[in-house]
Amino acid sequence: MTASSRDYGFTEGYSKAEKIALALTGQNIVFARSKEEEENGYRQGLFNILLFKRVHDYYSGGLLPEIKYLKNTLVTDFGLNEDFHNDFYQVYQSNLKFISKFSKTELDTVDVAANPVSIEKQKPQFLPSQKLPIMLLFLESQRKKRP
Repeated sequence: MTASSRDYGFTEGYSKAEKIALALTGQNIVFARSKEEEENGYRQGLFNILLFKRVHDYYSGGLLPEIKYLKNTLVTDFGLNEDFHNDFYQVYQSNLKFISKFSKTELDTVDVAANPVSIEKQKPQFLPSQKLPIMLLFLESQRKKRP
């Protein structure tokens, strides 16, 4: 988890370090003076992950296409291994939904739980935590699958 937290820009340091400190993005969340500042901190953390930022920009921040077409784009335009497509979809959508809780207007998301066909009726390999932003979980799941 510490590696994901660092990758998202929430913390500095790693699991074997003497200390792990809040990075600027983490400070912006923990010490936010408003809901907007907290939202901006989480959004910055999301976009510190280049793949999330690139996909968000590619679709102009809008809804993702049907999973079939999204998967084709993830392979051809982003080079994402097919083993990670369902995890990517689940986490990306959950991240946007989490961030949208801070907004006055809902971001374009799909309720993954209400739309199981779009993720091929496959259960996610992890469940979002109410206390931990779901965005941290995608990188951890990728690290565990690597040889």
